[in-house]
Amino acid sequence: EHFLATSGHGVSYLWNINTEKCISLEGHTGPVISCCFSPINGSYALTGSIDKTVILWNISTKSIIRRIVCSEIVNCVSWSSNNKYISIAMDNKRCYVWEVDEDLTLKKIRSEE
Repeated sequence: EHFLATSGHGVSYLWNINTEKCISLEGHTGPVISCCFSPINGSYALTGSIDKTVILWNISTKSIIRRIVCSEIVNCVSWSSNNKYISIAMDNKRCYVWEVDEDLTLKKIRSEE
């Protein structure tokens, strides 16, 4: 019932398909270039930006749960199909994999070039 769009000015837009209402998710200081929903129930979303941060959002409350500060520009964020891992690809040609616990605690577990 929702879709998420990125923008060039640090804001992501959460659109409700049924009501056609749009809500701004503000938290980045640079253009947002990647976004995705959690695959299990869509209750959470990730956004990645050239401001070198990834934000984990609670879609129900439209609030920031976690902010990951990265060392490089974030090119892509994704969620594993089982909802247990997220990956972050950055400008330094590295991909970082984070484990997502049930309480939404993130733990970096792997880095690949």
